[in-house]
Amino acid sequence: MGLDIWLGASIGRRENQEDWAGIAALGESHAICVMADGMGGHAAGEVASQVVGTTFLEHFTTAQLSTEDRFMQSLRAANDALAARIQGAPELSGMGTTLIAAEITGDRLFWCSVGDSRLQLFRNGAMARLNADHSYGAWLDKEAQAGRIADETAATSPDRNSLLSVVAGEAIDMIELVSEGLPLFAGDTLVIASDGLDSLSDHRMLAILSDNREENAKTVGQIFLEAVEAEQRRYQDNTTLIVVRL
Repeated sequence: MGLDIWLGASIGRRENQEDWAGIAALGESHAICVMADGMGGHAAGEVASQVVGTTFLEHFTTAQLSTEDRFMQSLRAANDALAARIQGAPELSGMGTTLIAAEITGDRLFWCSVGDSRLQLFRNGAMARLNADHSYGAWLDKEAQAGRIADETAATSPDRNSLLSVVAGEAIDMIELVSEGLPLFAGDTLVIASDGLDSLSDHRMLAILSDNREENAKTVGQIFLEAVEAEQRRYQDNTTLIVVRL
């Protein structure tokens, strides 16, 4: 089963681009896609995402290990590289990044995720987020659904965007690893994105995917970025996308 993959980005209304993304082909119909959304102030977020993303990708593409060990050792190497960078430049202390790495083997999907960058699957007219959301907002929403807090409290909390887990050169609080593999089918579309895409509602994203299901990955990705820009958000965050069509 062939893979059609596109990567693109928009700086939004920010002064610099703090996202990093990369793709590596590992064989026929076999690829690894990596997304990192940095944070930590001017320049620091850009450094964090670049160090973590490039280190992860380098280790993943050279390691000869089981799927689980390959993901975990690549993540450990990326985290250690960031710790070393901070140790050499203390002014960068406090920087960190989200990370999502998705391996596609033609008909199976494996992933490792830290933070709130998203992995979406579009199949048969429906869209679902596959990876966990390690944000305080996601935790609040679960508490509201369980009836432990009011919906309004969850929706209006000023700390909704705070992250519960990041790659920051220290112990990582929460890691999602799916190493058993999710079956993929011809016609599936995967979208890996930084949180700049959150400017679009799930309804709008589903409409874009549904209306353009015959288009290639590049066209779909460009339509997504144009839709984000059309929202005209005053403080629009960086938006980086990897679109994979099978």
